[in-house]
Amino acid sequence: MRPARIPSASAGSNPRGSGAARRGQCCVGGRKVHRQRDSACRDDANRVISSARAAIRVAAALVFPAVSWLDSAAARTASGSIFMPLFGRLTIRSQLILMLLLVSVGATAVVAHLAFRSGRANLTACIYQQLTSVRASKAYQLTSYFAQLRNQAATFAEDRMVVDAARELRDAYRQMQDVAPDRDAEQRLRAYYREDFLPRIADTRQGVPIVEAYLPRAPGSRRLQHAYVAANPHPVGSKHLLDDAGDGSAYSASHARVHPLLRNIADRFAYYDLFVIDANTGAVVYSVFKETDFATNLLDGPYRNSGLAEAFRAARDAKEAGFTKTVDFRPYGPSGGAPAAFMASPIYDGAELVAVFASQIPVDEINRIMTGGEAWVENGLGASGEAYVVGTDRMMRSVSRFLVEDPTGYIETLRSLGTASATLARIEAFGTSILQQEVATDAIAQALLGRQGTTTMPDYRGVEVLSSYARLTIPDVDWVVLAEMDSDEAFGPIYQFRQTVLICSAVIVLVVTLLAMAMANLFVAPVARLAAHARKASVGDIGDPPTQHAGGEIGELTASYAEIIGIMQVQSGLIESQISAYDALLERVLPPTAAKRHKRGDDPIADTLTGVAVAAIDIGSLAEAQRDLTAEDWVSLMNEIVAAFDEVAERHGVEKIRVSGERYVAACGITVPRADGAIRLSEFAAEILAYTRQLSRARGLPLALRIGMDAGQVVAGLVGDSRPVYDVWGDPVAEAERLCRACPADTAALSARAREQIHGLIEVREQPAGADGEALWVLSSTPATPA
Repeated sequence: MRPARIPSASAGSNPRGSGAARRGQCCVGGRKVHRQRDSACRDDANRVISSARAAIRVAAALVFPAVSWLDSAAARTASGSIFMPLFGRLTIRSQLILMLLLVSVGATAVVAHLAFRSGRANLTACIYQQLTSVRASKAYQLTSYFAQLRNQAATFAEDRMVVDAARELRDAYRQMQDVAPDRDAEQRLRAYYREDFLPRIADTRQGVPIVEAYLPRAPGSRRLQHAYVAANPHPVGSKHLLDDAGDGSAYSASHARVHPLLRNIADRFAYYDLFVIDANTGAVVYSVFKETDFATNLLDGPYRNSGLAEAFRAARDAKEAGFTKTVDFRPYGPSGGAPAAFMASPIYDGAELVAVFASQIPVDEINRIMTGGEAWVENGLGASGEAYVVGTDRMMRSVSRFLVEDPTGYIETLRSLGTASATLARIEAFGTSILQQEVATDAIAQALLGRQGTTTMPDYRGVEVLSSYARLTIPDVDWVVLAEMDSDEAFGPIYQFRQTVLICSAVIVLVVTLLAMAMANLFVAPVARLAAHARKASVGDIGDPPTQHAGGEIGELTASYAEIIGIMQVQSGLIESQISAYDALLERVLPPTAAKRHKRGDDPIADTLTGVAVAAIDIGSLAEAQRDLTAEDWVSLMNEIVAAFDEVAERHGVEKIRVSGERYVAACGITVPRADGAIRLSEFAAEILAYTRQLSRARGLPLALRIGMDAGQVVAGLVGDSRPVYDVWGDPVAEAERLCRACPADTAALSARAREQIHGLIEVREQPAGADGEALWVLSSTPATPA
């Protein structure tokens, strides 16, 4: 994330001060005068520019006919009609250079362009074909693997040994349900959860896991968990090596007979885990690896909402042998919150539903298929290609190549893209991008609609890739498969070819240019000097024109050109003076940043600014004073008041926004962000209150200020075309206006937001109810108003 911008709190720093003072002159009648000057400057500039354009047209009218005459003279010289060796050679040199350059460059460019386009198209087609082949191969392997898993699940559920083992384990488990663990066993089980299991899942949870939320409820279940999980001498991941808990129970005897058989199945077929679940009660009566899901209940236990519980319920309710249910990846608590997918089949003994046989699908095998055993280069994916699977939630279902090859770089890439820190922590903890990496690309959207094809797009890293996508046809899961390769690698050969062609083209052009120049050498020196000066003049570098001592048409052309350049120099000076005046006027009327953007042609000019303090100031009783003064005296008084306000504002780093009638609006933090904007504005308000009291006493005028202040987020921008006006809008402006109307005369009222920003550095006091009936908080420097 980008660091937040910290506004300057320096009281002495006021880079906008001089600009605010200059803009202060544009008040009341002065604003109209400056607008008229603005329009006049633009009109003068337009007239000067029109004159310069007319001068350029005169130059063109003189130069182009002369060049045409030289061309026709060269043609006549070539045919022998007249003898003009100098001009004839100059024209021939120009024609020869242009002809050789155009023919050589044109032919080279056309051939190179056609070759590049053809090569890129053919290479793109080859890469797409290669990616599609990889994608189809991975899709076939993955579909076949899931079909194999389904066949295995159905076969094991119907196998006589598995049926007998399931019945034996179920019956033995039921006998244990009323046998509670002793007190020491209960405490050791809780200690296992508290010290071993819960810390493993704490990093993947937002809150703090509670032991009671994960313990099985039935006493017999807790006894079995203690015997085979907590008291198991083998570490986590190897608890399947225990055949007999040695407690002398009927369950342990059955477990000792059955466990080697089912453990051998899990090892031989690389299952992550196997489960036998009581179809009637939902109890997990057996698991190979003895995680904390062993001996829990999938109907009302801690994992009733897990993928395993969903697979169990579907298999139990199927009412048919040979049925299999696959449940997509979800975070699974017993596996430390890591992603887990499950497959389940009912176990029937004749017409009796004995149990449900379930397996936890091995993630490693899916990753092995999609990564080709981490042999991406050998699989035709080069140094940057990969194949992966994504679900309907647009989350990965296989590991990212870049996480496998460079975990640190992968994490840093995701962090730079703004991925949440909690997601990054889970990726590092689980060591996988499954259910953590979002892939919201166009290819995913198309594939989820059932389409297949190829495209070039940014991938989940923000890197442009060539992608081949399609939807997978795996029962019970809705996945799409993609094969991708970075564009830089895919188009590497064509980029190298382009570079070679450019180098060869440059060499050809250089050789042709040298040959053409060697054929004519100095015959066009006068025209070349004239053309060089014209090129400089076209970009604004109008210096003294070249001199020509020769007579004839070249001399006349040079003299006419010199005369035109003289006119353009005069006009250029006028343009520069008018532009300078216009720029100075803009800087007086607008803030410097807005003036620069306006001259640059930005439209619209608008900014959303936070932490801006706004003051609305009502100069009371001006209407009464106006009746007693002449127009000149009244405008002079207004200019004196506004100039004084501007001077105070400049000292405090406050900017005047507008003056309209008796209302003066100012703000702090518009151009230069300030953390102490409310404090500066309060000091500004206190000083102009004191100034107005003094002026009122000195002039005998009934002047009194009402000031409302607020702070927050505003929108500042430039409105208007021919007469642009800079203004601010937003809740702080409206609240400041309301407080201005509500507060008593000779008072500065602050909103709650403004008081919060003052942090007690400026003394305020509560004022009795204002004009709107609400109590006000005002600066302590203002006199108290009786309730």
